[in-house]
Amino acid sequence: MIIECTIKRKGGTVVDMNTQVYHFRETEQTKGCHCCEVSNEEHLSKFLAISESYRIFGSKDDQPKNDDDEPGLDDELDPEEMSNNELISWAESKGINPKSKQSIQDYALTHHEADLDHRMSPVNMIRSIIKIELEAAE
Repeated sequence: MIIECTIKRKGGTVVDMNTQVYHFRETEQTKGCHCCEVSNEEHLSKFLAISESYRIFGSKDDQPKNDDDEPGLDDELDPEEMSNNELISWAESKGINPKSKQSIQDYALTHHEADLDHRMSPVNMIRSIIKIELEAAE
């Protein structure tokens, strides 16, 4: 199934989930949308559980919203308002082991050259990464 990442980053979004690497990027077929084929059912469920960042490509949610509709992506994805379960699901969708501070730190260093404070709890480390990614997307 083709999944769209609604966060558009220069070069696309690379997600390493277990041993599978997904690269969400624009193609001729997706015209302006960053998409990737996801055939693993477990991975598909994890992506779709993060509805503020991933959706099925071609769904009616692809249509642009006007000002009277729901808030934009930055308003919807507020790391300070995300529950621990939402933070964990987000981390898992990125291929991060949410219980491993080392896994979280490795992701931060590899993808953002960010050295997180090892004294933070794992969910606060994840929260910090989301903030970094939102800032980079602006």
